[in-house]
Amino acid sequence: MPRRIALAVATSLTLLIGVVAAPTASAARSAGARSPISFNDFTLVGGAQVIDGRLRLTASEGWQAGGGWLTDQQTVGSGFRVAFTYQFRNPPTGADGFAFVIQDEGLSALGGWGGYLGYGETSPRAHDGITRSVAVEFDTWYNPDFDDPYAPHVSVHTRGIRSNSANEAASIGMVEAPSLVDGQKHHVVIKYVEPRLRVFLDGVQILLVRVHLGTKLDLTGGSAWVGFTAGTGSATAENWITRFAYTPR
Repeated sequence: MPRRIALAVATSLTLLIGVVAAPTASAARSAGARSPISFNDFTLVGGAQVIDGRLRLTASEGWQAGGGWLTDQQTVGSGFRVAFTYQFRNPPTGADGFAFVIQDEGLSALGGWGGYLGYGETSPRAHDGITRSVAVEFDTWYNPDFDDPYAPHVSVHTRGIRSNSANEAASIGMVEAPSLVDGQKHHVVIKYVEPRLRVFLDGVQILLVRVHLGTKLDLTGGSAWVGFTAGTGSATAENWITRFAYTPR
């Protein structure tokens, strides 16, 4: 084969391979790519706002509850990986914290303010917490009435299909995490491979619990809404989620 023709064929093959190998954005997402998700794809409830492309769950004002749900339901029962970055601001040591929540109640779901962290019921008789939910809470404030440990902590709460509670009696696993309230950005990864749910903080696994999400929450088809909630009380803080990615298994 003449050299000029051989070069032309090689160039054409290279271009063709390049075109075939480059997936579209939609194809990459359907294949499970860990690309960030825009907070414009969230449905907001309570005092939550999207500001400069970031999700602020609460302002630094008292007695607030806010939340945001990825508008489309996600596959959770067969497993997932979620990654996000959070930051507490104004003041970074304030109250009360936030939670990553999996729920099958609906897009308007929101629990109580303050130590209820936007997902829990305000009293055992109120039944106003988010039903059919599992909450991974990042609790920054000591509430002795909730049987909280004195230090900031990460805790997984569920009561199955019933109204969820921020009281530690509803926890299926907890660990103290003092670095939650240093005002810096922190990176969280939550991995679920049934029945193990693992929580990583800044690259270190800090918590492992066992839960069968599909049966525990009585999910139809293994799908649910995922998102965040937060609360402030007499003490306050801005609760920010600055980056979020969700990958089903």
